[in-house]
Amino acid sequence: MEDFAHNLDAEYLWNRRAAIQLRALMNRIYYQERQRIFELREGLVKVIAILCGSLAFARIADPGLVQWCAAVITISSASLAGVRVWYKGER
Repeated sequence: MEDFAHNLDAEYLWNRRAAIQLRALMNRIYYQERQRIFELREGLVKVIAILCGSLAFARIADPGLVQWCAAVITISSASLAGVRVWYKGER
């Protein structure tokens, strides 16, 4: 009888261990994917800022286009900063 109870306890603990390992693996995969998405977004915002900033400083374009470029840089940078604050605060 004691062996049967011991086996049930061991089986329960082994199943619990496997469930915790699975949850940890899924959590790691989720955060890696999330980090990849944020890094991609940050890279896109940097490309936008560099291209629009170069265009604005080149003075080739008319003032209206320069203003639009400045607006795009401001909006994309502000949205990225807001996401960074939200992402770091959640951990």
